[in-house]
Amino acid sequence: MSASLTAHPYAPSTEMWDWQLHARCRNMDTDLFFSPEGETRQARRYREEFVTQICHSCPVVTECHTYAQTVREPYGIWGGATEADRRFSTARTPRQQPGTSTATGSAARRLTVSSRHPRPGRQERSGDAAD
Repeated sequence: MSASLTAHPYAPSTEMWDWQLHARCRNMDTDLFFSPEGETRQARRYREEFVTQICHSCPVVTECHTYAQTVREPYGIWGGATEADRRFSTARTPRQQPGTSTATGSAARRLTVSSRHPRPGRQERSGDAAD
């Protein structure tokens, strides 16, 4: 009895990647989207602002952003989101205008400090302390 393994090739699925064909950055130098070693903060800020402007005018910014979030891309700017944006999940959703808030009133109210506690760095008076 002979066992034979037959490979059944499947048609490649490009649905997940076709969006890249329409990306505005497709023919640009990829170094622009990734931080070079030794880059200063000022240079990084300038580069990130420049690149995010490219991203926000891209027809597939949403797909790019979703891809980076899905695969947890650790490096580079994807869909207008920097490495830090993705790491700390502070990235604005694609096409959202800067300066707009997505926080609801109830969420903002939950982030209050109780007035019963002293402010950080505030010294208690000698008569206020419980013995």
